[in-house]
Amino acid sequence: MRDAALLVSLLGHELRAPAGVIGGYLALIERTQEHLTLEQQQAVAGARRAQHRLVEILDDASRLTSVWRAETAAPLALAPDALMADVRATAATHGLALTATSQADAPLRVTAARSAVADALVSVAAAVAREHGADVTLTLGPAANGVAICQVRVTSGDAPHDEADATREPFNLFRPGLGLRLVVAATTLVQAGAHLDEVLVQGTRAGVDVVFPVSA
Repeated sequence: MRDAALLVSLLGHELRAPAGVIGGYLALIERTQEHLTLEQQQAVAGARRAQHRLVEILDDASRLTSVWRAETAAPLALAPDALMADVRATAATHGLALTATSQADAPLRVTAARSAVADALVSVAAAVAREHGADVTLTLGPAANGVAICQVRVTSGDAPHDEADATREPFNLFRPGLGLRLVVAATTLVQAGAHLDEVLVQGTRAGVDVVFPVSA
């Protein structure tokens, strides 16, 4: 992973320069918007959105390399209620409609800062919401068998809700259309000591379980 981090870091560095040049030329064109036709203005606006998206992807790549390079830290006891409060605040900052509650009765045992765990959970929730086109509920359950499960579920849309016969399989973080931010989030959670499961109901993805070890 450290070799991969070096490669991604190098690619990000090389791509930032042309992204900056594109942004500079767009800024020059935007100064003369009044001389452009409506179609030309729309094309420039589309190019600017694409340039912003490219910068966002490069920022996500930078965060991913930071996670890969991070040294393993000593385990922390993370208070569930404080984590859910951070999740709600982070979701509000990103404009994500997210209900986050905790039923956990023991601290989570993680090796990452609470803010990093909260941001990762919100990113996973955002990916689930985008995939299903629906609002999301995030529920941290009580500890059992040394773990606490954080269930990420949609509250409407096309995902099935009856999980009586649900099956679980390893989480596929490389699904097209969900972006690099999901990879960063999943990597952060795994680095922190959690693991992710895909929840399937009748063969259809219904959500994600993030399984945390708990402190004794």
